[in-house]
Amino acid sequence: SGIPLLWQDVNGDGVTELGVFSVGGGVPSLSIINPVDSAELSNIRWAAGAYVPSSITPIALPDMDSDGVMDIGLFGIRQDEGNEGKPQFFVRSGSTGKRISVFNWPANWKNMQVVVMDDLTGDGVPEIALEGTFKDG
Repeated sequence: SGIPLLWQDVNGDGVTELGVFSVGGGVPSLSIINPVDSAELSNIRWAAGAYVPSSITPIALPDMDSDGVMDIGLFGIRQDEGNEGKPQFFVRSGSTGKRISVFNWPANWKNMQVVVMDDLTGDGVPEIALEGTFKDG
C-alpha cells in the first residue's frame, strides 16, 4: 500500500497515470502505474535511511525541468550522520528519476512544511520555500 498521487498521461494512451508513493525497506519510492493494465511504467527512488520515517512527505510538482512532465519532491528531516535534524526537499524528474534540485536548510526549524509558490523570478520554474518556525542558533 502507499499514498496515491494523480499523475499525468506519460505513455500517450489518453489515460491519466497514477503515482503510488511508498517506503519499503527504508527506501522511499514513487511507482508510476498505468491504470488501464496496472503496469508499472517507472519507479523513482531516493536514498535508503536518509530521512526520519515519520517526516517523509511526497509532493507532486509542476514541471520543474521544462520537459513537459510533472516532477516529484520528497520532503523529510534527515537522519544520516552529520545531517541529523536538517530539513531537505529532494526533487527528481518525473520522466527520468534524475535529480533536478536539492534544497537544504539548517536544523533550527520546527513545525515546517514545503510550499510550492508561483514563478516569482520569471524563469518559468515555480519557487520552493520552507514555512515554519525558525529557532535562533
